[in-house]
Amino acid sequence: MPIRVVDLEWMSQPDFPEAHFALGVLCSQGYGVPKDYAAAFRHFQTAAQAGLTWAQYALAGLYEVGYGTPKDLAQAVHWYRQAAIKDHPGAIHSLGVMYQQGIGAPSDPVEAAALFRRGADLGYPLSTLELAKCYEEGIGVARDHRKARELYFAAAKSKHPSAASAHGAIALLYKEGRLGLPFDETEAAKWYASFSELMREESKARHGDDGSSCS
Repeated sequence: MPIRVVDLEWMSQPDFPEAHFALGVLCSQGYGVPKDYAAAFRHFQTAAQAGLTWAQYALAGLYEVGYGTPKDLAQAVHWYRQAAIKDHPGAIHSLGVMYQQGIGAPSDPVEAAALFRRGADLGYPLSTLELAKCYEEGIGVARDHRKARELYFAAAKSKHPSAASAHGAIALLYKEGRLGLPFDETEAAKWYASFSELMREESKARHGDDGSSCS
């Protein structure tokens, strides 16, 4: 029997951080309730302060974009780091991007590459893809085109929805004949087609709506 929003609200006491996280997800996505980022922020914050890793990651994301709370990149870095300490791959990757771009933290290509390597080791394809770019361009690591090529294809093998980005990147490699791959329009078209299909599947998976209320 599915858990109802009213059940989650009843359970959302400080000693039930999982219920707060679940309510945060419902409020941020508009699943069964009107979308309400301010309410989502409150629930994620309560769960994050109680130490729930997924809530720490979600809270960091809201701070980063300024949904439901004023934008605060220093707080985003803080909460990504808290989740990354516990090996949350998305948090590790996001923290790497912050260091890579110097957003909310000093620009540090070496630290960014190290974080992308951690994410890649955990099987997170976006980190694998960014690490491939680091090796291709020699940013934060020594340039290594063979390693970059291997990482691009490793990212594409993942079943994670974000692997679509790797398919698009490989299509471009074939289209431009980079990293020792031949210039091959046919192969590029094949990878572009799989990229498009994965993006369509990801879009379908994001659907959902209804209508109660968040508090």
